[in-house]
Amino acid sequence: MSVGVGAGADKGVTSPVPKPANFVSPRTVALYGILTALTAAVTYASYTPYSPTKGYFNLGESMVFFSALFFGFRAGAICGGVGSAAADLLLGSAIFAPITLVAKGLEGAVAGILGKSGKTYAIVLGIAVGGACMVTTYFLAEWLVLDLGFGKAIAEVPINIAQVALGGTIGALLSHYVRKAYPSVSRI
Repeated sequence: MSVGVGAGADKGVTSPVPKPANFVSPRTVALYGILTALTAAVTYASYTPYSPTKGYFNLGESMVFFSALFFGFRAGAICGGVGSAAADLLLGSAIFAPITLVAKGLEGAVAGILGKSGKTYAIVLGIAVGGACMVTTYFLAEWLVLDLGFGKAIAEVPINIAQVALGGTIGALLSHYVRKAYPSVSRI
């Protein structure tokens, strides 16, 4: 007689042990780790300082949007927020790291939710609304939380908009061509 688990246990039939409700596969953890590291690396490598606020322009946005548009809102939120905040720490802008975690995490989540269908209008809407969330979060945080002043906070808005436009374009193109080249790669 075999020892079983589940409904068939009393009849000597074994059944597989169910996964816990909140199970995250090792494959997903590894993928998010790679995307987070890529976000931090691209941000670090494309660092261009903006002196009035001690912020900087970067192309890490492209990885935030790629993660969100190709792998979904969770990847966009986690990889965008954590990877970008890690880059802040590495670049000596630790004061921005908590703000970046929220701003880029929200940006990735919103872009992933709105761009889920993969249709052009949805992707553009996801980038625009996600980017607006990021720009607004930085503006409000610099003005009200970090007390850098309204003038300095508003002066960084065009820089952040340009960052969204360029990073969103690169991220959308990258997700399109990766999906086209590797159609068997599934979203997680």
